[in-house]
Amino acid sequence: MSADDDTLCREIVDIQDNIIGAGIIESLVLVAIHVRPGVPLPKQEKFNLMFAQSEVMISIAKTNTDFFGYFRYIVSSFEKSDIMFFPLKAKSGNRDRILVIQVLRPCDHEKISKSVANQLQLD
Repeated sequence: MSADDDTLCREIVDIQDNIIGAGIIESLVLVAIHVRPGVPLPKQEKFNLMFAQSEVMISIAKTNTDFFGYFRYIVSSFEKSDIMFFPLKAKSGNRDRILVIQVLRPCDHEKISKSVANQLQLD
């Protein structure tokens, strides 16, 4: 795990109290994570499935950039929380990376996305 990635995850969680976790996935591997105390984590098998699903969702969305423009993020809304997926630029090689954020509702996705973009220096 990279110290920069760990720091980024911690800084993302610190943006708002309702952001309870952040992680970075690269090539189906969790390379960094930060969660608030007491936040449960899935077992490794479930994590692996979630990583694969994340990469599929991002890759599908990216196929439409020629029509809709730059791809910003995806939100999956569940009963217990919302999950936001942000594509990240590869650090080395062509490995796509994904920033995943778990947010408790109610929340303002647009406000969070702007704060994340600022943190990632995408503005």
